[in-house]
Amino acid sequence: MDTGGERMIKEFRGKLCNIGEMQKAVKDMLELLVKMSSGEIPNSDYTLDDLTSFCKSLVRSQETIEIENEKGVKTTVGFWCVSETLSMPSDAEVDFLFFPTYIAISILTRFMQQYPDIAKEIPMYEEVLKRGYRGVTLRGLRGHGFEAIADMVRAIEIFDMGGVPGYLSSNPSFSPELLDLLRDIKKFSEEKMKKGIRKNDWSEVPLEKYKLVCDILKDI
Repeated sequence: MDTGGERMIKEFRGKLCNIGEMQKAVKDMLELLVKMSSGEIPNSDYTLDDLTSFCKSLVRSQETIEIENEKGVKTTVGFWCVSETLSMPSDAEVDFLFFPTYIAISILTRFMQQYPDIAKEIPMYEEVLKRGYRGVTLRGLRGHGFEAIADMVRAIEIFDMGGVPGYLSSNPSFSPELLDLLRDIKKFSEEKMKKGIRKNDWSEVPLEKYKLVCDILKDI
């Protein structure tokens, strides 16, 4: 089967200034994750070496910031931003900083579980991944405006493709921050399933979406 291996990305693309290019960069990352999740890659067109090179490029390309909590404790968090700047309006921040980061940690998590020996040979792999796990918690996985909850569901689906919930269930100390957030989202979704939704709330999603979230996070 031709999976378009020659056309698939082999290196993370960031620092872009054109909206179309940024959208394509995120789309291409998602395509890679989908094909990893389905088992379509690696294959003869997109080899394990290609996939390893892409993961190495993710490790190299992570951008970091330092945040301080209410107790004055500083923590380094990581992102993968396809834009040339980290300073963006909220809607662009969701699309071009947070969603690429959701996809990146999912690719790295799946790769680490499928090829642990290779991942161990890549310097800073786990530390970079931990910083990415911390980074995605800063918005609570919520999107912008009336898309807030719909984007949260999309983020959970992306994590599912990367095996993130399962990995955290088995390794809770890897990222207590993300584990706690996913547990909160699961509880929120369970409450929505019990109480129902408000039809006049533009940010709502169908109950089926909350059920999907509960199913994905059932072991959290």
